[in-house]
Amino acid sequence: MLKEFMNASGAFLVALYELEDEELLALLLANKDRLRVILANTGKVGDAWDVRNAHARQALIDAGVEIHHRMFNNSSQIGHNKFVVHIPPDGAPRSVFTGSTNWTATGLAGQSNNALIVRNDAVAAAYVAYWGRMLEDNATLEAPIEFDDGMPDNQQSKEFRRSNETPSLVPSDDGASVEAWFSPNMQSRKKGKATPPDLREVYRLMRRAEHAVLFLAFYPGQSGRDCIVGEAIDIALKDQKLIVTGAVSSAQAMPNYVAGKENDPDDPDDDEEAVSPHTFDEANVSIVRASRIDDRQLLADFGAEELTAKKVGAIIHDKVLVIDPLSDECVVVLGSHNLGFKASYANDENMLIVKGDRALAEAYAVHILDVYDHYRFRAVEAELKRQGKKGRSGFLNVDDSWQDGYVNRTKGALTRYFAG
Repeated sequence: MLKEFMNASGAFLVALYELEDEELLALLLANKDRLRVILANTGKVGDAWDVRNAHARQALIDAGVEIHHRMFNNSSQIGHNKFVVHIPPDGAPRSVFTGSTNWTATGLAGQSNNALIVRNDAVAAAYVAYWGRMLEDNATLEAPIEFDDGMPDNQQSKEFRRSNETPSLVPSDDGASVEAWFSPNMQSRKKGKATPPDLREVYRLMRRAEHAVLFLAFYPGQSGRDCIVGEAIDIALKDQKLIVTGAVSSAQAMPNYVAGKENDPDDPDDDEEAVSPHTFDEANVSIVRASRIDDRQLLADFGAEELTAKKVGAIIHDKVLVIDPLSDECVVVLGSHNLGFKASYANDENMLIVKGDRALAEAYAVHILDVYDHYRFRAVEAELKRQGKKGRSGFLNVDDSWQDGYVNRTKGALTRYFAG
């Protein structure tokens, strides 16, 4: 997708969080004279920052690429964007490539992710303007002597944050519309109680849902608080006809997660372990977290499943929300934004809210259900095991009792919605 996108003539503005994949690095180097790149830093490894980006960063420098180093090198915020804007040489409409996919081998081959190309000049113009604001803001950041140095005080300026407080609104001829939001858009980098403006709009649209809210998320917020997970549950428990179906990656993101406690600093064996359910089911709400089958007898010759690639943590890396996908009033939310308060308060992020594009909503709904269905069985089995209960035997029922829940309508709300 990216190769075809960057095969077009013209120039490209690039904003990336992670750059580690050799094939995509080669793509950038092959187009080195047509690029302007803002590359943020990766996290800390040992005592050094930006270890994962170091090779690619140096390769771009050595090739003479125009590269701007957006180095926070602290644990408070990250430059989390992953987008490319195409600018044709003849003044033709511009396009933008965006989504959740980090430019790493893991992002491409070890996680669920999504990407979208928007061929719309006005949407692309919003990204061009944001890229330019990031470049101006970069002048306010301390430049590291060495790229791996820590810089605990580096953060986005208040002016930059203020510039992201309102969206770019783009109507289209076919009745659909796009809102482009950018982060950070709160004056404080420390997460507070106030709902950020981008999430206020997302929450407003969620409250207007008539039938279904579907989502995939990595780690939007702990215990589902201050993010779309808790908001979706709250809405659905007040309107129990509303279907909420979703999956998260982080154990800490699950509703009813309880953090561990250090009871005795001198006795680690006395610490209380964190508790994270694998499933959450109440009314028409069903949320699962990425889980694996570790029952060797059940797997037999298939061998043990690996949950994460390279032990990096995220396995569902999407950040996507779909509202009423079968309706002309459907909504799709996507981008790099993790769909929680922290992203809006602290990080460089981009988010698209697409309204009224039913084909797009249906495509994203299929992706969400694909991932959800993959992990649903695994999460149920893992939760039974966590509770000390017996899991499935692998054998089918020999009578029709499995249909009871569908007949009495305690099960099957999502099926009825799509079948209807």
